Amino acid sequence: MIIKYIYGIESERRLCEDAHSHMGYRWFCRLSMQDSVPHHSSLTKIRDRLGEDTIEQFFDCIVKQCCQHGLVKGTRIITDGTLIKANASINSLEAINMIERHQEKVREKSD
Repeated sequence: MIIKYIYGIESERRLCEDAHSHMGYRWFCRLSMQDSVPHHSSLTKIRDRLGEDTIEQFFDCIVKQCCQHGLVKGTRIITDGTLIKANASINSLEAINMIERHQEKVREKSD
């Protein structure tokens, strides 16, 4: 589910399809090439049983641990280099602390 969240994969079905051949996903999940990938319905059932809030709390805990160990600073965001037409001025850009912004969203949900 972390891979799904980080890479913006929209469905469990797509995640499992990608995991069949993506060595990085397999490494992260500790799956060898001989190991079978879980069926997408298993992930859906787990998500439905635990609920979105529980999964988000789990993810938030992992992000917090990454921050504590210096793996995430929250001062930059990295995106791909896809060109997108936009109606924005470079002079109107302002820095945003992503960690603080995320923590605000978590607090809003808990209220």
